[in-house]
Amino acid sequence: MRSKIFRFLLGVMLMLVVSALLAFNALLLWVATGPRSLAAVTPYIESALSSSDGSYNVKIGETRLIWDGWKHPVDIRLSSVAVLTKDGNIFTIFPEIALGVDILYLPLGKIMPTSLTITAPLMDLVQNDDRSFGFGFKQQNVENSEVSAPTVPFSVLLTSFLTQSDEGNFSHLRKIAIHDAGLRVVNSKQVMFFDARDLNLEMLRNKHGEITVNSSSSIHYKDFSSSIYTRFFFKPSQPTIVGEVEFSELMPDILAGLFSDNVDIKSFAVPINGKINLSLNIQGDILYMGADIYGGKGSINSSRLSAPIPIESLHVKSSFTDNFRTLKLELLSANLDGVKLAANANAKFFDTKSEPDASPEIVANISLKDVPSDKVNILWPLTLSTLTREWVTGSISGGKIV
Repeated sequence: MRSKIFRFLLGVMLMLVVSALLAFNALLLWVATGPRSLAAVTPYIESALSSSDGSYNVKIGETRLIWDGWKHPVDIRLSSVAVLTKDGNIFTIFPEIALGVDILYLPLGKIMPTSLTITAPLMDLVQNDDRSFGFGFKQQNVENSEVSAPTVPFSVLLTSFLTQSDEGNFSHLRKIAIHDAGLRVVNSKQVMFFDARDLNLEMLRNKHGEITVNSSSSIHYKDFSSSIYTRFFFKPSQPTIVGEVEFSELMPDILAGLFSDNVDIKSFAVPINGKINLSLNIQGDILYMGADIYGGKGSINSSRLSAPIPIESLHVKSSFTDNFRTLKLELLSANLDGVKLAANANAKFFDTKSEPDASPEIVANISLKDVPSDKVNILWPLTLSTLTREWVTGSISGGKIV
């Protein structure tokens, strides 16, 4: 008796397995001969991708089920995906988004996104007048397109991804990938700092809610180009994001306006390579930045100097805090066309808008070796001990400071 029951149950299980395999193969065949329209489920996907608090809504032009190779045999593709502000204005339109969903929720009538892959979007990273950052997007195939108004701050874009509540539309979202994007970094007046091409970015969230962000890109500005690689990590329970940026052949004098109006940084025309460690809040405000940088051949061009200072090589280790108002220079070593420079310093800078008459406060230790007397007037700032400078540079010649 038991043997018959066992054979019966085994037969039922085999029948179910075979039926499931046949149904799965039939689904693959149906998809492979597609693409197949999923117009009936489009409203559900729109609802799943829209903000639960109404700050933005999503409208989808077309939803298709397609064959995307054996690694992703069944893939949902969304075309002409429009993101609208709460006032109903179009913020951006993405040509195509690949959507991954949690299949365990489909029988319950719920669409819970697990991954979003966006291909070739055009984006603007906008620095506002208060130096915080927000995202704007440009629409495809529109000449001379400007940043959509208003821009969306980091906090809005990250909130959905950070949400761990079981009730959130994105509570199961584990991956956001952006491939082959174009990114401009501009200020509120549309002055472009640089243009990033072939930008690839991936945001991953583990089961504990910890998020890692990796990106790579080549950036172009004026006649220069540089490579940049970034890695960031943060937890929803913490207010700060920490990470590092590696770069090559950056020109600080051109890119300085992105972070600071400090004229000393803008005078630094030297190609640099190195690594920066930083922390920022989710509004995009930079709280700390530490740098270990090596520089190549260039010059310092400042109105405080009588002539440009030529640079053959340099090494700098420093850190900024308080929104670039406080500087700690741990190490500075440089070859200034044969002159050996070594220094360390602490400095405090002031907001010239709120304190127009304030001057930087600097405490420094500086040593120079192998200085020809005819170069003293170049290395000695014009406003530093003016009477002594005038006597030394006018009275001493034909020697060398060793």
